[in-house]
Amino acid sequence: MQASLGFYSIMNSGLRSFEDVSRVENYLGVYETEVYDIDYKNFTFSSGFHLKLGWNWVQKKNYSIRQSGSIAFEVYKEQIDFVLTDIGNGDSVSWGYWGESDVKIGYQETAVAANFGIAVTQELIYLRNKENFSWGGGVSFTSRTRSDIPFNQSPSQGVYIPNSRSLAWGRYYTQQIGLVFHIEKVMNRGMIYLNLNQQVFTAKRDKGAKWFLEDNELNPVSHNMDFRFPLIIQFGGSLQFGKNKK
Repeated sequence: MQASLGFYSIMNSGLRSFEDVSRVENYLGVYETEVYDIDYKNFTFSSGFHLKLGWNWVQKKNYSIRQSGSIAFEVYKEQIDFVLTDIGNGDSVSWGYWGESDVKIGYQETAVAANFGIAVTQELIYLRNKENFSWGGGVSFTSRTRSDIPFNQSPSQGVYIPNSRSLAWGRYYTQQIGLVFHIEKVMNRGMIYLNLNQQVFTAKRDKGAKWFLEDNELNPVSHNMDFRFPLIIQFGGSLQFGKNKK
């Protein structure tokens, strides 16, 4: 059995653009109708740490079959570039700091925000053993939860954001199946390892009241990135103890 602790990061590599995205509520808005074109930043990395327990169901000289479970905590950032393309008939609901003179058709800006997430992963991998060095791969099942990011709309930031509200923690939840590549170096009863887990299929996703849909009612600010298939990176060290199952 192995008990592990290490660094953790989720890399999102998919860039996606949305056109004609409607603001679904006008709280702190300037106009009753606001429509945007939006681009999400490519190649974002979260930062955090993970805890893992693993055990070998099969342990032979040349190969091992290992099952493991881990929990990870991350801080992530997201960035959107947006352009205001339509204000309907121009009716205003301005809340004081921003007005029609500040926010006009063609208004474009960049918004960056950060928040917290949790991921739980189960893996089953096959390892080839070479002296004190092992490598191999397998499959994984990962559950991730994140909350909506509260993008800053303060006038002191100089950016008008098309949505100021966010959902409570944990309202974005997804389960994905991944393919795993694992490599490790054994040193006595310890080891160091690198684990790459590429998500390839979305099994389930639950969202709250504000999310992207493939129709005319799209919320201009939400981090619900289910369309991406991220790469999960784990790097750390393990302590081996107990007996391996033969």
